[in-house]
Amino acid sequence: MAGPVTVPGGVDVVGELADLLGDLVERHSVPGAAVAVITADRLDVACAGVTNLEQPLPIDPDTVFQLASITKTMTSTAVARLVLDGAIDLDTRVAEVVPDFRLASEEHAAGVRVVDLLTHHGGFDGDEVFAVPIRGPLASVPSHCDSCRLLAPPGDAFSYGNAGYAVLGALIEHLTGEPFIEALRRLALAPAGIDAAFGAEEIITRRVAVAHLYTPDGPVVQRGLRWHGGWDPLPSEAPSGGAIASITTLGRWQATIGGGDHPLPSKLRELLFTHWAGGGGFAEAMGLGWMHLTVNGQAAVYHRGDYPGYHSDALCIPSLGFAVAGFTNGGPVGPRLLRDLRRHVLAHDAGLEETDPTPDTSADALRTVDSVVGTYDAWQAIVHVQPSTRDGQLRLRLEPRPAEPGRYQPPAGPDTTLARLDEHRLIINDPNSPAHGHPIDILRDPDGATTAIRWNLRLCPRRPDTPNTTR
Repeated sequence: MAGPVTVPGGVDVVGELADLLGDLVERHSVPGAAVAVITADRLDVACAGVTNLEQPLPIDPDTVFQLASITKTMTSTAVARLVLDGAIDLDTRVAEVVPDFRLASEEHAAGVRVVDLLTHHGGFDGDEVFAVPIRGPLASVPSHCDSCRLLAPPGDAFSYGNAGYAVLGALIEHLTGEPFIEALRRLALAPAGIDAAFGAEEIITRRVAVAHLYTPDGPVVQRGLRWHGGWDPLPSEAPSGGAIASITTLGRWQATIGGGDHPLPSKLRELLFTHWAGGGGFAEAMGLGWMHLTVNGQAAVYHRGDYPGYHSDALCIPSLGFAVAGFTNGGPVGPRLLRDLRRHVLAHDAGLEETDPTPDTSADALRTVDSVVGTYDAWQAIVHVQPSTRDGQLRLRLEPRPAEPGRYQPPAGPDTTLARLDEHRLIINDPNSPAHGHPIDILRDPDGATTAIRWNLRLCPRRPDTPNTTR
C-alpha cells in the first residue's frame, strides 16, 4: 500500500483514507485503487495497491487510469460553453450542424436535438455502432449511426449510450474548426486548470495503472478485451470515454464542477446541472452529461465509467461543496469497491448515508410484475428474465449473441437475482453482483403489456415472439 504523500499544489494524502482504501483493495481482490475527497477548501487523495501484477509499482497520486465514461462530463462541459458563447442552442437539430449524421430513419435523425444527445434521449441504440470498431477519424462516426437500432422517438426516453457523445464530438469539430481534443482542452479542461491525456503516446513515460480481470484464481492483467482489442482508445471513443488522468486530476475536475472552490462560471454550472430530461435506472433525472441522484435528501450529480478492467466513480453534492471520486484497475468487481468507498466517505466526511432501495421479495409482490418474464434485446447480449426457484424473485440471464466476424462480444456475465422494487421497477438483488441495488425499469403499453425493460441504463425492447401476460 502506498504510504501518505504530500502532493504539490494544495493536495493532501491522508493516512486514514489510505488505510481504508488498502483494506478495500484486499477485500475485493483488486490490484489497486485511488480516491479523492473534495471539501470546501481542500483536496485529499489516497492510493493503495499496485499499477499491475506483472511489473508492480505502487499507485501514487499521479498514476494515470482510463476515465472511461466520466469523459462525457468533460464533453458536455465543452458543449455547454459553446451554448453560453452563442455558437449553438440546446434545441438545435444535430443534422443542421453535422450533415453526415444518419440514422435508419431520415425523419428520426432530423428530429434529434443537441440536448437529446447530451441527456441520452436520442432514441437510438448508442452502443451498437461500436460493436464493429470504427477505426477512422471521429468525423466518420455520424455516418455510421444508420446501423443503430431505433428505440423511441427523439426526446421521449432515456437510454444510455456512447454513440451520441461521439456525434457531439463531431459537432464540436464542426463548430470550432479544431480537432476534438484540442477544442476540449480549450473549452473545458484549461479553464478548469487541468489536462487529460488521450492516447498512449501522451502517457507512455508516466506511471500507468494497467487493467486487470478477476478470475477464480485472482486478478490477471487483461489484454485484448475491448471494443477493438487494444489498450489505446480509438479517436471515435475520445468524446465518450477516451480521457486518461490521475486521481489528482479527477479530483480537481470534481472541484471545478461543484465541489469546493470551483472556478467554472456559475452560469456554466447551472446549465450543466439543470434537470433537462428524465432519467432511468439509478439516474433520477439528467443534466447535461451528469446524472441526478438524491443522497439522504441532498441533491447530487453523478457519473461513473467502465471499461474492461477499469472502473471510475465521481459524485458531487454542489450544495455542500463536497465531492468524492475514485479509480480502480480491477474488473468486473471494481464497482463494488468504489461503491463501498463512496459510501464510507459520504458517511464519514459528509454525514450522509447512501443505501440501496429495499426490495419487496414477497410472492404476492412479484405476481404484480409477472408480465416482465420474457426475452429482451440488448446490443451486447440477449437478456432473459425468468422465474426463479427463490420465492418472490426473478432471475436475469444473459445469453451471448451469436458470434459474428469482427464484432466485439463482451463476456455475458453470471446470472443475477431480481426482486420487485415497485409496480414499475425491479431491482438487482444479488450482493455478489457489481450492480447490486440498481433498479431495472419496466416499460408498458397502455394495455399494461411489457414492451421493454431498461437494464444497465439501456432500453432493451421485448422480443415480439415472447408471450406477454398483462398484470
